[in-house]
Amino acid sequence: MKKKTLITIAIIIAIAFGAKVTRTGPPEPQVGTTGGTPHNSEVEAPSAPTEATAPAATAADAAADITCLNLDSAALMLGQPPTQLLRRKSYTVSYNADTRQANWVAWRLTAEHTRGDVARPQGAFHEDAEVPRPRAHFEDYRDSPMSRGHLCPAGDNKWDAEAMYETFLMTNVSPQHRSFNAGEWNEIEKLCRTWARRYGAVAIVTGPLFANEPQRIGRARVAVPSAFFKAVVRGGSSPAAIAFVLANDDSNRPWRSCTMSVDELERRHHLDLFPTLPDTLEQRIEATHAVSQW
Repeated sequence: MKKKTLITIAIIIAIAFGAKVTRTGPPEPQVGTTGGTPHNSEVEAPSAPTEATAPAATAADAAADITCLNLDSAALMLGQPPTQLLRRKSYTVSYNADTRQANWVAWRLTAEHTRGDVARPQGAFHEDAEVPRPRAHFEDYRDSPMSRGHLCPAGDNKWDAEAMYETFLMTNVSPQHRSFNAGEWNEIEKLCRTWARRYGAVAIVTGPLFANEPQRIGRARVAVPSAFFKAVVRGGSSPAAIAFVLANDDSNRPWRSCTMSVDELERRHHLDLFPTLPDTLEQRIEATHAVSQW
């Protein structure tokens, strides 16, 4: 009896072990719903993106961010200020008739456009006949401590005489503290040209920021900004964005202390910058602003 009992137990164990092995083997192939083609659900389940594949997707998204960026809507002011769109040879202006200056100015700066031998003209500041009166005139600055500060720089337009001359239109000019204009504002303009040469091209949007009751100068009552913003985007295989907010005074702070993410700039000042970027690219690059990436 004991021998039979042992044999019976051994058979039961063997059967149970065999069933366990069968259950842990690969599942039976299942029929997919697309085209009725059989497929193994484990094999064809999408895998999480890896670091090796992520850059290729990013580069594809970035391919159009400079060459196809729509400058007509490079920035949206969420308060809907008065706007007149002005297209120049090298830049686009959203003009505000109340402040007598731009809401913003946007342009693409290529490595080629950072070079040229067109000289900066003397006495070239002039009224913009395309905007209604009252409008800014260079005389509005004569008895003011403010200088005529370019938004799209003359230094970005040495490649073409017409492009250079258009930077002296008063719609591309804002009242800037003299020390600011010659100091950190000029430094960041040079920095953008360095980046354009380094990466091939950058897209830039810049504009004034105002206090609730801004100071005004001249007969045209041109509003004096309390600060200026600038946002820069590059594309290619390592896309990135960086933004600046700079006080319009004589503080002359180091430019690194004035940086922030584009997202932060947008939140603080009710802006939507570069809205025509592909959404996945915009979300990725506008959330960070690591100076080391530049």
